[in-house]
Amino acid sequence: MDEISPDVLKLYDNLKHDAACYGLPYGYFGIVCWASTLVSMILTYVNCPLFSPTKWCKPYKRQKPSMMAFSAAMTVGPVIYTCIRCKGEWMSIFMAFGQLTPWSLKLINDCYVTKIGDETESKYRLIGFAMTIILYLAGWIGFEIALLKPSDRNNTLIISITVIVMVISLLCYTACWSCISNCLNNCCSFVLLYILMTSHIVASHLVLAVINKNMMGVPPDWYGQVSAVVFFIGKRLLFLDF
Repeated sequence: MDEISPDVLKLYDNLKHDAACYGLPYGYFGIVCWASTLVSMILTYVNCPLFSPTKWCKPYKRQKPSMMAFSAAMTVGPVIYTCIRCKGEWMSIFMAFGQLTPWSLKLINDCYVTKIGDETESKYRLIGFAMTIILYLAGWIGFEIALLKPSDRNNTLIISITVIVMVISLLCYTACWSCISNCLNNCCSFVLLYILMTSHIVASHLVLAVINKNMMGVPPDWYGQVSAVVFFIGKRLLFLDF
């Protein structure tokens, strides 16, 4: 067996230090968060919002501004907290921003599921489109930082596979954008788009769980636990309205 070089050991120690400040769900907890967001989005798409049974079988409407601001604060707040807490730890910062990708996809989804004016629809589409690409790239960059090791012959393979996945996902995303009304009117197409554009989140959850040796994915410290739970609840509130 090849002896592990001091550089690699140092890198592992640095990664553990970087991941220790992460205040968002990862591991099994993170995958449950990701999957429940997908289920919530699908049910909302077919006019059966999971947490608003009084809205079932009724035309979907975007959240009221007050509810939208509250749910956004509970979703974005823990990400900002993690970035401040992980100051200078770029792996955790990029991964944290990447976790907001489902939020930006919801902005696009809301434009077509709801009947809103052309000007507002165009604004939401552009914001959602740009944010999704930026957050998607941020998530994959964080994932790459976690995997790449100094002087490792597998680095080229890792980069190649990641780039291929990114290119395929972005091509599908762009193709869907070019005929977006047809794409988003098809629930299966939107589910596929969601999975492709949030694939980095699942990958990051698994990497962080391995680095931290914590497959449950609950941060070990109290502040991190509160942040992760708030983020989880915030994502559920994105699909709640009264």
